Amino acid sequence: MKIFISLLCVSLYGISYGNQTSKVYEADAALVGVNGIIYLDSRENASKYLDKVFNDAWFKQNFKIRKPVVVKETKDYKLTSTIGSNVANGRGTISVPDRGCYNFSILHEAAHHIRPNGQHEREFTKMYLILIEHFTNQNVSKELKSNYKRLGVEF
Repeated sequence: MKIFISLLCVSLYGISYGNQTSKVYEADAALVGVNGIIYLDSRENASKYLDKVFNDAWFKQNFKIRKPVVVKETKDYKLTSTIGSNVANGRGTISVPDRGCYNFSILHEAAHHIRPNGQHEREFTKMYLILIEHFTNQNVSKELKSNYKRLGVEF
């Protein structure tokens, strides 16, 4: 099971590193199959989901950031965020593979844009959990909290 989760983490996000980072990826991977997790089967659908997040009234009220641009990921096994004043005219990017991704993956990357200095530490995991709570159902939120506690992730 642990090998499967490690491979899934690699397929979802690329090779993980660091103690908290690998635990966050493992907590994410355990969300697959939970009621409320949606597979966005193309980059276009991932982009539409990101539009939904950034157009949400609650999101607009709480976060004054520009929506990142969804771009093609060159490697078909990971998602990444690129943030900076010189990236996409200061908007940053979220790279999505051709095959698409899960809704929690988009929320994970959006959390990086909201908390760009947090990496996968407490500041980031708290923000990610807030996004999960707002944009998915209670099953997903409870599962992520449970995974964090089980794995010792600070949030």
